[in-house]
Amino acid sequence: MKFLIAIVALLAVAYCEEAPAAEVEAVGPIAGADVVHHEHHKGKGFIPPLIEKAIEGFSKDGKKAFGETIKTAMETRKDGKPFTQEQFMTEFSSKAPKQDADNLKAAKTELENAVSKLPQAEQNAYNLGAKLFDSGIPTAAALQEFAKSIQALEPAQLTELANLAPFAKKFSEEKENFQKALDGTLEFGKKPKA
Repeated sequence: MKFLIAIVALLAVAYCEEAPAAEVEAVGPIAGADVVHHEHHKGKGFIPPLIEKAIEGFSKDGKKAFGETIKTAMETRKDGKPFTQEQFMTEFSSKAPKQDADNLKAAKTELENAVSKLPQAEQNAYNLGAKLFDSGIPTAAALQEFAKSIQALEPAQLTELANLAPFAKKFSEEKENFQKALDGTLEFGKKPKA
């Protein structure tokens, strides 16, 4: 479920905000579908198109389950605790209609197959970005390694990767945060000073 981790992780990393769950909670009780809508539109352009298509096709109950699962993952990671890819899919699958869970699994498989056909440097950048949150809040060193893997790509390679996983290119376009990541000084949860 690397793509799911990437969605949640890179939305937050690119903006370097407090965990987005806090923002979602601040607007009061909202349905899971609204959480998906909020996070989905906040992340427009970051989400792999194959995954975005699956999310957009979810039933109302599937959107609610996805939103609840994202919220659980973000709350868990906000405390620096891991919420693994397997935990994400298990929780989502237990709450969502079977067809939505199957569609997400199929999109995940299609994305992973497409990524596996990319040159090794692009695969490495994808995998580093996708695993940032595997053990909780990413460290400055993990963010640095991811940023350096992006920086090492030629422009054509970054564009090719962005066609499948736009989060890498979008992160590189966040100039101040990207430079801090390269320097090893970007800390998750810290907003840049204005």
